[in-house]
Amino acid sequence: MRTGYSLLVDEYVDANLAEPVDCKVLRICCPVCQEKVVLETEVGKPRFRHAAPKFPSFEAECESRSSEFDPDYCNQHNTRARQRRLEFLKWDRFKQLLGEDPLGPPYKEGGGIWEETPKLLRMGALSNISYWHRRIMVPCSGERLKDPVEFFATAERHLRFVEEKLPDVPESGLRRQVHLQVAFDLLQSLVAREDYDDDYDWLFVHAFRICMGKWVSVAENAQKDQTQSEASEDDLQEHTAAGSILGHCAFKLMSDDRLEAHKAIETLIEVEIGPPVTEERMPFLIFFGADIAGEMQYALHRLPYLPLLAAYKRPCRPLLT
Repeated sequence: MRTGYSLLVDEYVDANLAEPVDCKVLRICCPVCQEKVVLETEVGKPRFRHAAPKFPSFEAECESRSSEFDPDYCNQHNTRARQRRLEFLKWDRFKQLLGEDPLGPPYKEGGGIWEETPKLLRMGALSNISYWHRRIMVPCSGERLKDPVEFFATAERHLRFVEEKLPDVPESGLRRQVHLQVAFDLLQSLVAREDYDDDYDWLFVHAFRICMGKWVSVAENAQKDQTQSEASEDDLQEHTAAGSILGHCAFKLMSDDRLEAHKAIETLIEVEIGPPVTEERMPFLIFFGADIAGEMQYALHRLPYLPLLAAYKRPCRPLLT
């Protein structure tokens, strides 16, 4: 059979895109009788066959009936399944995923991410920055964010650097494609202007905390490595200054003192950053927003979707013709 059916993600799958291990991980079955299948790759094109057919006639009958599945129906079914899967992952389950990001900031025991993110959003001017980011930065990056080719390419570049730290991210095959498709679908949902749920704010704060740690670390490491680095003194000073400004402003944005918080915003707007930290000169606020947007996207690349989907009550079923 050229087409199988994944019970894990409720989608029809093409044997040409699969690897043998995908059958187990994605729980691929026969789309006609729902018996387990394995992938044959030895002779000719890849194809699915029953792992242990109850009757010899099953193989030929299911092969014949599966070939009659209309590609348009399969695509429509997969689209519905992706939307339902997205609804399953939203809200509390998405927050759970953020708390399991291997490269994310540590969260406190007990309340953890559940209490910390709303608290941060109420501090200083951070809620204003989140609102600005969603209304200004996202539309400016709209075409790039909507491009699945660019998204997948960015994901592969990011994952190559951190792969060994991500035990729940599939290495290759159809399961890798499914993983990245889930991440892309989540991104489209989170940046949709008509979508007013709070998952965007949760992801924003998650990325903001990652950036805070990165900026402070850049400043500290640049100061420590001035005598050891091959970079010029001017370059090191630029990185040190950029990290110091961003780290300082990030903390001020969370200040209970509104005057201090607004001073931080004014600094980000008025002060510019340029080479070698960036390719072109720009206000710190634009760099600030773009850096957070990048970390938001990177976090979506590495969240453990497939283990969570194992608990998903699958509402879709293949059409038996």
